[in-house]
Amino acid sequence: MILSTHVVAGIVSLVTGLMALLMRKGGIAHKGMGKIYFAAMTIIFFTGTYVSSIKSNYFLLLIGFFSYYLVLTGIRYNKVKVISNISFVDVFTSIIFIVTFLGMYFLAFIAVFKGVYSLGIVTLVFALIGTSLMIRDVKFYILRHPLPNSKVWIREHIGRMVGSYIAASTAFLVNNVHVKPEMLVWLGPTALGIFVIMYFNKRYA
Repeated sequence: MILSTHVVAGIVSLVTGLMALLMRKGGIAHKGMGKIYFAAMTIIFFTGTYVSSIKSNYFLLLIGFFSYYLVLTGIRYNKVKVISNISFVDVFTSIIFIVTFLGMYFLAFIAVFKGVYSLGIVTLVFALIGTSLMIRDVKFYILRHPLPNSKVWIREHIGRMVGSYIAASTAFLVNNVHVKPEMLVWLGPTALGIFVIMYFNKRYA
């Protein structure tokens, strides 16, 4: 039941995430697809956490936390925008995910130590990406540094939502496409997604 729910939520996230990406930003349809996408990603996070835990798959467990960090903070940047709107939830979320990224660095070290270099490299890449985003979160949510300009929040929102979609796409490909080298599947969506994020960053510069 949990596994089937996880799969269905994954399909819904892939469809609604793509639709939200292609729709006019800020429109009713975009917001509607975004809400469904967030709900689907929330289900994926909880069901994925359960499955990863019982299988002791700590890599997928941490990646699940990473992908949900992206979608959760993406939603929050869209709602918060300014320091006066920061809540305890934002501070607590930042602290939780600081621990998550430290765990990813540790897992990367263990994987390389055991000779599983592809797993170590992929984990390290995700950890570095997450750290760069977390530094911004700490400055904004914990240290209360104002965002540099009025368009930063929308770039953070879009970039993180696209990032979460990359994570969802990666999970789908890893479970359904088996090619060598494995890093092609793990990092391919990330490489393509970077260009999408760069496009929106330029558009909302």
